[in-house]
Amino acid sequence: MTSARNSIVDYSETKWFHCISRIARSLPSLQSKSGLTKNWLVNRIRELSEIFAIQVGGHAIMGTHFHLLLRVEIEEAAELTAVDVARRWAKAYPPKDRKRRILRDEELEFWIHEMAKDRNWIEIRRQRLQDLGWFHKLLKQPLSTLVNRLEGKSGTLFQGRYKSIAVIGLRALLNVCIYIDLNPVAAGVVSLPEQGEHTSFRLRFENAIRSSGLPGLLDDFVKCKINPEKSADAEHNLWLIAIENRTPCSTDKIGMFDDLSLIQYFLLVDEAGRVPRTGKASISNEAIAILDRLGFDHQTWALQQQALCEGKFRGHYFATSKVELTKIAARRGVKNIVNLNNCPLCEM
Repeated sequence: MTSARNSIVDYSETKWFHCISRIARSLPSLQSKSGLTKNWLVNRIRELSEIFAIQVGGHAIMGTHFHLLLRVEIEEAAELTAVDVARRWAKAYPPKDRKRRILRDEELEFWIHEMAKDRNWIEIRRQRLQDLGWFHKLLKQPLSTLVNRLEGKSGTLFQGRYKSIAVIGLRALLNVCIYIDLNPVAAGVVSLPEQGEHTSFRLRFENAIRSSGLPGLLDDFVKCKINPEKSADAEHNLWLIAIENRTPCSTDKIGMFDDLSLIQYFLLVDEAGRVPRTGKASISNEAIAILDRLGFDHQTWALQQQALCEGKFRGHYFATSKVELTKIAARRGVKNIVNLNNCPLCEM
C-alpha cells in the first residue's frame, strides 16, 4: 500500500523534495529530435522556477525519466503582494479576452490589478504557486503535448503523476544532490559528470569555467579557505540555487549548504562517481580531507556510495536517516514511519 502524498509533503518537516517522473512508453521519448525535447524541458523548468515560489537545486533529464531537486519557498510565497501573485499567475496562465486573444500591455495590467482586488482568488493562487503538484502540472502537460506531436502519437506519456521524496537533513540533501548529478554517469550514458548535457552539474561546471573568479576559488581550496565573494562570482547569473549559502554577506537567495564551496562540491561529485560498483569505495586523500572538514565519516560515506552504485534507492518516501525518521514519528505521535526499501542513508 502506498502512502498518501499529504503524509510525505509536510513543509513543517522539510522544504526539500526529490521528484521523479517516468515515461510510460518503453522508448526513450525524451531523446527525440536530437535533444529538442530535453532542451525544452530544461527551459521550461527554469521558466517555472521564476513563476512559482519553488526553486531548483538540481536536475537530470534522462531518456525515459527525469529528476528534480526542488525547494519550496514558503516565506517567499507569503511575502508576495496581491499584484505579484496575479502577475505570476498571468505568466502561468496568460489571460484572454472574449475573442480568445491573449491580453497584453495596458489590458494585461488592468486585468492584473482587477484580479488583485479579489482576496479569495489571490489566496487560492498563492497556495498553488507553492504547490509541487501545480508545478509538475504546468511542466508535464505541455511536455506531453510536445512529445506526442513530435512522435505522431496520442495518449498518456507519463507513468502516473510524479514521485516525491522528502529530503530531511543536510547529509541527505548532499547525498541526493550528488545522486541526481551522477545519474548519467551511473546509467553509462557519459563517462564524466560534466558530460551530462542536460544536468545541473554541467550548468554549474560550465558557469564556473566562464567565471573570472575560478582561479581564486581553486587557490582558496588548496589553502582550505572559503571566500563567499569569490563563490558568488563563480555562481553568478545561474538560475539554480547556489551550492554555497552566501547570506547574509550578500543579497542573494539562500544557498544549499553552509561552509561548502562550489569547488568542494565538484570534488565530492567526482569522487563519488569513482566509487566502484563492487568492493569498497576508493576515495583519494584529498577528498577524505574535505569529508573530514564536513564532519562525514569516511567509511559511512563509502558504504553509502557503494549502496547507491548497487542500485539501492534512497528511501521510498523519505530520504533521511533512521534518527530523523524517529524524530518525525515522535512529532507526529506515532511509533514509526513507513519508509520502504530500506534507506541506505541510515546511520551505520
